[in-house]
Amino acid sequence: MDRLVVKEMIQDAMNPENLKTELAELLHNTNYRNRILEDYRQLSQLLQQGGNASAQAAEEIWNWLQQKSS
Repeated sequence: MDRLVVKEMIQDAMNPENLKTELAELLHNTNYRNRILEDYRQLSQLLQQGGNASAQAAEEIWNWLQQKSS
């Protein structure tokens, strides 16, 4: 997928205000929640294509890292 699917809240991004904002979106914004659920569905489908989702995910990560280091 060519877009952010899961918003990571690590390090400085994990604070009460950001967590509150994200949870409010998930709980009260139907369009946002539905988009995330659809993105999860698509991601699951993508990872299952051809079997061995873990190997495919690792390969995608590797390819992405190779592009970033070029």
